[in-house]
Amino acid sequence: MSARPEVVEILRQWVRKAENDIEAANRIMAIEEGCPFDMVCFHCQQAAEKYLKCLLTYLGIQTPRTHDLKALVSLLPVEHLLCLRTEDLVELNPYSVDVRYADD
Repeated sequence: MSARPEVVEILRQWVRKAENDIEAANRIMAIEEGCPFDMVCFHCQQAAEKYLKCLLTYLGIQTPRTHDLKALVSLLPVEHLLCLRTEDLVELNPYSVDVRYADD
């Protein structure tokens, strides 16, 4: 499957943003004392969301404006299902928005 140049650029942008989230999570985890693990989980959720949206875009599937990883995985065709359990992936869902507020 080959993608049009404008789609390839969108895919690159998704991957670049996802990799920035992975880098942020790694840097935060390097904090030895008082590491804010909620922020690590936030960036991991964000990376997973962006990689899923990248895959959906590549497959020509419209990506909804959602942070729900289960909803995104449910859009994948059977032949493109991930090698990890959806239940494991969705454990990151609460970190998409909830940790950004004071009463988390």
